[in-house]
Amino acid sequence: METRDREGGVSPRNITGLVDALEKTGHVRRAPHPTDRRAVLVELTPSAVETMTRMQREHADLDDSLMGAVAPSDRPFPPAAPGSRTTARC
Repeated sequence: METRDREGGVSPRNITGLVDALEKTGHVRRAPHPTDRRAVLVELTPSAVETMTRMQREHADLDDSLMGAVAPSDRPFPPAAPGSRTTARC
């Protein structure tokens, strides 16, 4: 969780609380690190993977719908390649 702390700019206590809540609701599970006894790995549960997959699909569909309402000449970037579902372009 230390890497997430640094990247997100939040305290270890906040991360622990978030992971506790996600674990309690069945979205993540903790697993021991294979080589570092001090570390704990946090991984999504199968149901959370299904939820994330559905949410990503819904987000991509919404993005397609919204971008479909904008004329291609008014878009600040070229259209995505056919079949790709890229929702963030920077």
